[in-house]
Amino acid sequence: MLKNMAEELKVTAVYLSSVENGKRNIPKHWGSEITRIYELDEEQSQLLLEAIEESKTILKIDFETLRVIFSNRGIRRNEVT
Repeated sequence: MLKNMAEELKVTAVYLSSVENGKRNIPKHWGSEITRIYELDEEQSQLLLEAIEESKTILKIDFETLRVIFSNRGIRRNEVT
């Protein structure tokens, strides 16, 4: 299913997976594309657009990446405030 949806959205499955896992933001045009592809009615489309908008307000921090960055810069855990 992921591969099919990726093909419909004209992206790779890896990119779509990154969006689904919160590693990438949802592209602006996907709301209208998904509505068209899956023939969503007005209410479903509105719920989708609200979910897309809400996802933008969630702060996502990749702590493992931060740990690596700090480590590479010689910053120890107790030095981060």
